[in-house]
This record gives sequence, C-alpha cells and structure tokens, in this order.
Amino acid sequence: NRTVRIVFPFLLFYPFLLIAIVSVISFAISYVENAQGIIGLVQDAIRTKQTGEQPPPNAMHLWFLYYLMIFSLLAPLISRIKLRPLDWIDANRWIVVFIPLALIPGAIGGGIPTAAPESFIPQWWPFVFYGLFYAIGWQLYGREAMIEWFRPYIWLMSGLVIAMFVPYLWLMPVSVFPNPPQIGTWQLCTAAALGAYLSSMLVVLSLLMGRTYLSERNATLRFVSDSSYWVYLVHLPIVLLIQTLLIELSFNVWIKLTLTIVGTVFLCLLTYIIFVRYTVLGRLLNGKRSFPYRKSRRLSASIFSVRAETLREFRYYQSPRAIDSPDGIHANNCRCVNMRIGWPSLLRCATCSTGSDASALFVSVASVVPMMT
Repeated sequence: NRTVRIVFPFLLFYPFLLIAIVSVISFAISYVENAQGIIGLVQDAIRTKQTGEQPPPNAMHLWFLYYLMIFSLLAPLISRIKLRPLDWIDANRWIVVFIPLALIPGAIGGGIPTAAPESFIPQWWPFVFYGLFYAIGWQLYGREAMIEWFRPYIWLMSGLVIAMFVPYLWLMPVSVFPNPPQIGTWQLCTAAALGAYLSSMLVVLSLLMGRTYLSERNATLRFVSDSSYWVYLVHLPIVLLIQTLLIELSFNVWIKLTLTIVGTVFLCLLTYIIFVRYTVLGRLLNGKRSFPYRKSRRLSASIFSVRAETLREFRYYQSPRAIDSPDGIHANNCRCVNMRIGWPSLLRCATCSTGSDASALFVSVASVVPMMT
C-alpha cells in the first residue's frame, strides 16, 4: 500500500514536475524584466555568466513523500521493538505537557523559519521533528479516541496558541532571502521552543475540530479530500506561473495573493476532474472512483424497474376484476389486462382508457424518491 500510494507517485511525477518547474522559471527569466527573489538571482547569474559548481538535484516540494518513504521503510524495523509508549502515557497523562520538548532539537536543526529538507541526502533533523509526529500518529491508529483527552482544554490551548504566536512572529527574521540572517542562540532556542508547542497544539486542535465538525458524510468534503493529493503534487509550477504573470502588474499585493490562491486552486481542481478523478491516475492516488454517469444509468434503470413493477402490481390487484370508473365499470366489462402509459393519466387501460392515476403515481414517486436520495 505504501509503495502504491507513495513510491509510485514520487517516481511518476518527479520528472514531469521537474520539467514543468524548470520551464516556468525559464519563461519567467525571459518574461520579467526587473525580477527579484529567485528569478532575479537566476537572471543575474546568466547576465554575468557566473560559473561554478552546479547545485545537485533535489526532491523539490516532493521532499514530503521522500521522507514518508524513508519512514515507511523504517517502520517495519522499529515495530520489532515491543514498545507501547501510549500505554505508559495513558497511565501518566501529565507527561503530554512535556512531549513537545522532544521537538526542539529538530526545530533548531530546521532553522527559523523551518526550512524544507529538499536534499536527497537525508538530514537528521526531519527524523527528530517530523519523525516524532509520524510515530505518534502511527501509535494513535486504532486509538483515535485518545485525542478526546484534550477536548476539555480546547479554549485553553486556543488562547496559548494566540499568545505564543505573537512572540514567535516577532522572533522571525524579516527576510531570509537571498542570504539568511544570522540568528542569535537565545533567539533560535526560544523560537524553536515556541514552534514546537505551536505545532503540537495546532495539530491537536485541528484533529479535535475535524472530529467535531467533519465526521459526517459530505460529498463536497469527500471531493476536496480526494483531490488534495493531486493539488499537493501539481500546485508548485502553477503557483510559479501565476506569480510570474502577475509580477509586472501594479496590483495591490493582497489582490495578487488572492488571485494566485484562487487561480491555483481552480486549475488544480479542474485538472483533477478532467485528468485524474476517474482515470488510472486517480486510482493510483486515491483508489477507484465510479464515473457519475453510471449512477444516472442505475437510477434510470431503477425508475423503469419500478414503473414495470407498478404495472405488474396494478394488473395483479385490478385484474380480472372490474375497475371503478365514472360510469360504474369499464366499458364492455373490460378485464384490464392490457395497460399503457399515457398523459394526463399515468396508467390507463388500453381498451377502454379508464385509468388509476393517483395510486400508480403515488407508488412510482414513493419508490423512486428514496433511490434518488
């Protein structure tokens, strides 16, 4: 399962995404005249014909899948160690207050703000930081109710998140590009501690909110959930392209941000519907999804089946006895063995045109509506 859901998508999409990102950056270099940021650095390097050692290829934003692959390979080995830390934590619940402290070394190694470990050479700090989240989530599988421990403290954690975020934001450097600023030891350690508790509490709050408000069946949320993997895979080149097209426009930065987010989500979801959801790619990423027209065909078949059953029941209960009509009985004492569908009557005798509209209509509607819902 991990091979199909993680390894195959990584190997399949990496070359295409690499080509797409390089193509967008090449287009940006030729399109933007006075570029800043990474585009400006690339332009300066080309103009001055700087030479030097080329940076090695990296995992780009797929570093997340790369480390998931490593964690999944390590999991069977670690599972041989018969440890059940949650049993001990369950007996000593006060210890959860100090668990985020274990994230601080990883947060320090990742820097402030936390860098993306894009290198193909594994670094130590993602195993300490992200690995701990992976391990806790792994141990919580099948014991998700333990999250409810924190429900009585939801408002306390929300207040602490707000209170911690203010100094955390203040400790952030104003700019980390093109050269990261030198950060003092006390500033780094304080920001790492705040980041460790912020990330832990925000994860717990997100899980509690999800269990409270997102546990019911919802077709829209199901669609968003199914599309999230595809959106994660393809969003970066789309973001870069939209930013490149907007960079020369004299719009307010918040307008540009809104256009970038809305445009990226729209294009990602559109391509997901067209190219992924009901294709082999969708089966690879999320499993098989039935195309909607099949449901429509099943519904139509059900309606016709109910209509035919209604006809049979009408014949069974009304034949060979005479059916009441305004004239008393059917003309020529018709036995009503041949029925046809007509309007305004739903069921009508083919011989004498006497029908039983209301009962047949009620049976059809009452049978079909539950199938539609």
